[in-house]
Amino acid sequence: MIDEATLCPCRSGMGTKRPFRTGFIAFSILVAAGCSSTRVAENLRHPPDRELYGPTATRPTLVPRTADRYSGPVYRSTQSRAQALGSAADSTFRIEPDDAPGASLTPVRVSLAVANGPFVVWSPAELEVELYPGDRPLVWNNRLSVDARGDTLIVEGQSVGSAIRVRSPGSGLGLELHGKRYAGDLKFVAESGKVRAINELPMEEYLRGVVPAEVPPTWSPEALKTIAVAARTYALFQMEKNANRSFDVTDSIDTQMYGGLSVADPRSDQAVRDTAAQILIYGGAPILATYHAASGGYTEDASRVWSKDVPYLRAQPDPAGDANSTPWRVSMSIRDLERTLKASGYKVAKVSSMDVMQRTPSGRAATVRVRHSRGFLDISADRLKAMFGGYKVKSTLFEISQTKTAFVITGRGFGHGVGLSQMGTAALAKDGMPYEQILSAYYPGTQLARLQ
Repeated sequence: MIDEATLCPCRSGMGTKRPFRTGFIAFSILVAAGCSSTRVAENLRHPPDRELYGPTATRPTLVPRTADRYSGPVYRSTQSRAQALGSAADSTFRIEPDDAPGASLTPVRVSLAVANGPFVVWSPAELEVELYPGDRPLVWNNRLSVDARGDTLIVEGQSVGSAIRVRSPGSGLGLELHGKRYAGDLKFVAESGKVRAINELPMEEYLRGVVPAEVPPTWSPEALKTIAVAARTYALFQMEKNANRSFDVTDSIDTQMYGGLSVADPRSDQAVRDTAAQILIYGGAPILATYHAASGGYTEDASRVWSKDVPYLRAQPDPAGDANSTPWRVSMSIRDLERTLKASGYKVAKVSSMDVMQRTPSGRAATVRVRHSRGFLDISADRLKAMFGGYKVKSTLFEISQTKTAFVITGRGFGHGVGLSQMGTAALAKDGMPYEQILSAYYPGTQLARLQ
């Protein structure tokens, strides 16, 4: 679930420089010399006239098809990595006739991790390693270790430059990294002594790892279709926004959950196929299709969470009513509150009370006042929620009560409350509402369209 929408997501640019020529020469010399003292020379060789991205026929691929009942407009994106777009609002989406030739969509780039190495990639078949864009890839055995020193990658003990790409065109099982399997390519980038792993893959393959990571694949088909369209739209929005960045989305709640092929399920796969290429648009561009676990009965306005007015993300009674109220309760001692506030940089003395001072139109807490022996502290409810953790204080739709030694926070909902409620979606789908109507209810004023 998206706990915080990435209106200003973290960036790490890779640019279009030619950073790994030195590494390529080093590998070539080792291979040409027939060096046997290093594993690099033993495992690298040029493939025979193989295309840069290798054969793709054996990759597990979903064949896109449009749902039979879809009859909306067709849209085409002219977005490319070579031409940056300032934001999704500037995107070059336009109406095309139904028989317009399709435009190929660039891959989704998912940041899987940025950490100290080594990262170990494994595949049942040979790996191909691309050291420099445009050069023929080198063939490796089925295991590769990647580390970093400064802004240089270290592959099997050898310096190769700042970035490499790894793929396994001969395997239909994808690439394995840290116990998870991924379709598409893995790109590794050196970032100040750490390694960033990025999975690049087609949109429909990406969604195979998003939908079942966000909601149980046991949910009804209409609910899964709803999540598939929302997730596809959200990813496309981020792709347009981050065209000149090194990645579009992460694999966590910072954007939307993604588990790769390891979480793929036939039921969610079917939902992806049934809604293939379908997105939501507003004003001719893909919307910021934020969603959350449960609204608590009333969704929140985007302007109250991110100080950004979005016409289709207004506060409204949840279309599913109280079906997703999900009540919760958490207790914290007065001493724990004092310690947490101090650890977060607030100068407080002995705390005597804590109360909600302001609320948003949806009923969520906006400002909380903490009184202590030296005065009082006004803190935003979102900040308080973040300090104690989103899995404890699950939303800002809460009330505060007090005992002699503790504060008790009782609330409803889970997440920021903006946009679509996943639990509400499940309830509406169970009652027989089709996915098109569910999307329209949670994103009023938007239109369902098909990417071409």
